[in-house]
Amino acid sequence: MSEHAQVKRAQVRHQATLLALPNVIGVGIGLKAVGGRRTERLCLSVLVQRKVPRAALEAKALVPADVEGVPTDVIEVGDVRALAAR
Repeated sequence: MSEHAQVKRAQVRHQATLLALPNVIGVGIGLKAVGGRRTERLCLSVLVQRKVPRAALEAKALVPADVEGVPTDVIEVGDVRALAAR
């Protein structure tokens, strides 16, 4: 199975669970960033309104470091609003 297929399968199987976590507003496929630098490794990008320190979250509210062996990357996106068509 290709790397992309593995990541897509993990997304399909776990998207609902990840979206149920507090503060999570989206899940997609992206490239993992480490120390502010993007790598070439595919990951599940978990979009949150605001990043919160791990110590401030209950264990059940944490985004797992990986899902089915696929790494996750938590990305702060702020407030998301739908815009009307022009």
